[in-house]
Amino acid sequence: MSESESESASQPVGEFVLPDYMKDPKSVSSAKLSRHLSTAGFGRLTTSGESPSWVRVHEGKLSSVTERDVRRYLCDDAESLECDDAIVDVVLNTRSVVPALTRLPLLSLDPQSRVGTSIPLLVDDPQTVRFPFENGIVTITADAIRLIPYGAEPWVTPVERVIPHEVDLEAATALGRFETFCERAFYRPTGVGGPDWTADFAMTDDAAEHYRAFQGTLGYLLHGYRDPANPRAVLYVDMDSDQSLAEGGNGKSLTLRALRHLRQTVFQDGKRYGASREGARFQFSNVTETTQLVVIDDVTKAFNFETLFALLTGDMELERKGRDKTVLPAHRVPKVALTSNYVLPPNGTSFERRVYLVEFGSYWTTAHRHGERLSDPKHLGCRLFEAGFTAQAWQDAFGYLFRCVQQYLREGVQPASLDLYRVKALRRELGTEFLDWATEFFETYDVRRVDPQVGEYLTDLCQAMKVNSGDTRCAPTEFAGWLKRVADVCGYEYNPHKADKGNTPTARRWRITSVFGRIDDAVWFVKR
Repeated sequence: MSESESESASQPVGEFVLPDYMKDPKSVSSAKLSRHLSTAGFGRLTTSGESPSWVRVHEGKLSSVTERDVRRYLCDDAESLECDDAIVDVVLNTRSVVPALTRLPLLSLDPQSRVGTSIPLLVDDPQTVRFPFENGIVTITADAIRLIPYGAEPWVTPVERVIPHEVDLEAATALGRFETFCERAFYRPTGVGGPDWTADFAMTDDAAEHYRAFQGTLGYLLHGYRDPANPRAVLYVDMDSDQSLAEGGNGKSLTLRALRHLRQTVFQDGKRYGASREGARFQFSNVTETTQLVVIDDVTKAFNFETLFALLTGDMELERKGRDKTVLPAHRVPKVALTSNYVLPPNGTSFERRVYLVEFGSYWTTAHRHGERLSDPKHLGCRLFEAGFTAQAWQDAFGYLFRCVQQYLREGVQPASLDLYRVKALRRELGTEFLDWATEFFETYDVRRVDPQVGEYLTDLCQAMKVNSGDTRCAPTEFAGWLKRVADVCGYEYNPHKADKGNTPTARRWRITSVFGRIDDAVWFVKR
C-alpha cells in the first residue's frame, strides 16, 4: 500500500478506529476532511451576485447545509465506523470544519459557467417535463407518464423543489374535485332556466373551446422549458367583463395558485405592478434563481403589456433593496401568467403573438351571488388544497395536471377564438356608439355592393357615422384607423389592392378623383 493510500484508510489506534480525515485520536486534518467531504458530495455552490454557499449533492438531491449539518454528518459517519465515543467527541468539537468547508470545490448550476463544476440540474427539455416528488421523479412525454427513481438518471434536484407528496400514478381517477372545479369555471349560461340556477349553465361550444385552450395553458406554464421561438405570457380574463364592469371570483387566481404545488411560484399584486419608479425597480424582488413561475394577479385596465414583452424574450433583472442587482439569463427566466377582471385591449399582432388569452365563464361568480361556496355539498364538498382535501383528491389533482402537460406536449396550446373579446376591447377603447355603427356597417357591407373601382370617400363615411351614431369624438384623421381595426375583427380586408404597400391605413392610402374633380381618400373592403 502506498503512503497516500495508507493515509486515506481508516486506521485502528489501540482500541480506537480513526476516520481517514484524522491525524491522530485528538486531531482532525482540515485538508483530509475537505477531501472526505468532497467525496461525500459536499461543495460550495456559486450563484450570480452571491457568495458561495455550502451544499451537498446526495442521492440525486441538492441541499443547502450549515456547519451544524456537517458536524452531524461527521458524527454519524464516525459512529457508522464504530468509533469510540472519544473520537466522536473530537469530531464534534473540532475547529477544522470551517477551514475544510472553505476548501471545498466550487459547484455551479449554470452549464455555461466558467467558475466551478457544473451540476446537471433537473430540467425540462422540449419533449419532456419532470416533477420531483418525494418517492421519485414523474417524467412526462407525449406518449407516457412514468415515475423514475432518484439516481436512475444523472439529474440533481434541489430539495426545495421536491414536491412534499408521494405520488401514485395509478391512483388518480377520471374526474376529481380540482378538475370538476376547472371544468365548471368555463360553463356559460344557456338561457334554458330551471328550478335551480345551475340548470342554466353548461359546457357550450364556446366554453369547450376556451376550456381546451385553458388546459393547454396549464401544460404550457408547467413545462419548465422556455421556447425562444415562442415566448408567451398567459392571460386569464372573465367573459362577463366589459368596458365599465370588472367581474371576478371565477376561478382564475385559484387555478394558478394550484400550480404552486408543482412549481415554485411567486405572486405579484397586479394593482401595484409598476405603480411607481421604485416599485418597478424592486417589482421582482421576491423572484429567485429557483423561481419557475411568476403570476401577476388582478392587473388593472391601465396595465401596459409592452413592459412584459422584453421580459418574455430577454434576461430578467432582479433587484432587492440594499443588495446588488442580479440578472437571470433568458433560458432561466420564469414563465409569466396574468389575471385581470377588466377587458385589456389586444393591441395588434404583437399582443396576440405573445399572449395566450383564455376567457373564464361565470359559474362560480353566480354561485357566490347566490351565497353558495365551493365547500357546499352541491358543489365540491370541500375547499381546494386545504383541510378536508383528501389524499385521493390530491392524487386526482396531480393526475389532471399531468394530463394537461401531456396534452400540451402533444398539441401545444390550441387558442380559442378571440373575436368576441376583441369586440369588447374595441368597445371599451373606441366607444359603444362608434362600434355599434361600424359593426352594422360591416354586417351590411356586401349588400351595399360598393364599386371596387371608386370605393367610398372616407370623409363621407365619417360624416355619416357622426350623424347616425351621435359620436362626435372621432376626427377624420383617426377615422381610417378606427374603421380598419373594426374591419379586422369583422373579417374584412382594408383596401386589399394596396396590401403590398403595408398593413396600416397610411400605407394603404388610396387617393381617387371623381368625375366632378373631387380628390379625396377612399376605402374599399373585401371579406377575407
